[in-house]
Amino acid sequence: MSACTDSQLKRLLIIIEMRKTPPVQYSIQKPQTLWDGGDRVEERSRRFYVTLRHFSGEIIGQHVGLVGPVEKLKNGRGERRTYRLPVSTIPNEHLCVYVYNPAVCSNGTLRMEINTAELNTPDISNFTPQTDVCVEVGPDNCQSVLKFDRQSMQKGHVTRLINTDDNYIIELRIFLVNQ
Repeated sequence: MSACTDSQLKRLLIIIEMRKTPPVQYSIQKPQTLWDGGDRVEERSRRFYVTLRHFSGEIIGQHVGLVGPVEKLKNGRGERRTYRLPVSTIPNEHLCVYVYNPAVCSNGTLRMEINTAELNTPDISNFTPQTDVCVEVGPDNCQSVLKFDRQSMQKGHVTRLINTDDNYIIELRIFLVNQ
């Protein structure tokens, strides 16, 4: 019997979870708004929304629903959201992660570090820093903070948005499966 490293075990557990997660018919098709789609972040000191949108030729794209309820991370300093979509088959198809920071919530500017890792990488815990973003307050400011193009929609991803003011983590698990 060979020994596994922690990162290899973590990767295997995520892949097993990806395969056992039941398909959800409404992942792309169900019309939802931010308020009834489970997109509000449950950070205590702020209220904002993180949403995933799927684009396959339309201008606005379609809301991607969660596979299940949002989970709290064990350390209490973050939350995990799980999505399941089919592998991309359409030219110019892509996914975008949006952060909505409404003025009514009086958050001020949200400063976030974005890190992502593909599920097929040898060390899933080794996140590649993507970018730092600032999401300003605004009545209609729903800013795209990350885009997965068609090529990257062939593999699953784990992406972390980290609020740099208090290190609150919003982890997005995006499972892409063959239909």
